[in-house]
Amino acid sequence: MDKVNREHKPQREMEASESLASTPLEAELHELLTVGEMETEEQDAAVRRRVIPRTEIRIQTKMDPIVEETLLFRSMAKEVDNRYDRYMESTQAAEEKRENNS
Repeated sequence: MDKVNREHKPQREMEASESLASTPLEAELHELLTVGEMETEEQDAAVRRRVIPRTEIRIQTKMDPIVEETLLFRSMAKEVDNRYDRYMESTQAAEEKRENNS
């Protein structure tokens, strides 16, 4: 197959591809990348195709891992600044509200 392709290629093009590549595989790769017209696409279409759609993944759990870890850490040591108090209060309020609606 390679012999047939070589016979149909102009001599100058064949010499250029062979001088750039040291192995037959590299020569074939060079030929595939350089022979023929380059395909182009409109910039707007390309940008739209590459934009990742915004998605949001939510996992519903029965317990809040932040609350569980905070309670665990508070059982081992005392917090210096109580930075999670507001979060703990909001989760307790949400739990009470959920229990009242059930």
